[in-house]
Amino acid sequence: MLIDAVAERVSSLPPYLLNILACLSEGMSNRQIAEALGYKNARTVGTLVYEINKKLRLKKMYSRIEKRKVAADAFRIANTGIVRIKILPHRDATIRTKTITLNANTAERMSSLVAQGYEVETLEVVLRKHHR
Repeated sequence: MLIDAVAERVSSLPPYLLNILACLSEGMSNRQIAEALGYKNARTVGTLVYEINKKLRLKKMYSRIEKRKVAADAFRIANTGIVRIKILPHRDATIRTKTITLNANTAERMSSLVAQGYEVETLEVVLRKHHR
């Protein structure tokens, strides 16, 4: 299988699958991906990884580990451009005067993507007032 052919198919993935693929390229498990991206559980992520394998035409590969490696390598080669990181409220996240502190998982994920050549383009924070 030519990795370049798989890398070409990466760009056809919708953004939510690209985010999962970005996590895979960082070596994250399904459970870690679920936590990082706010999915219900690892099983949901497993279903989405299956969808990625299907769209990248990796279903016929026998080894799950090999599929993950080929998909991650293809993602790195593809230069897909934008990866969105969902920053969820967390008990460790704090806002003080002019500084927002991220939880450790989000900061680690952002650092990993920067190390892969991504640049932070914009950060968006959505504030919602709770009605009492």
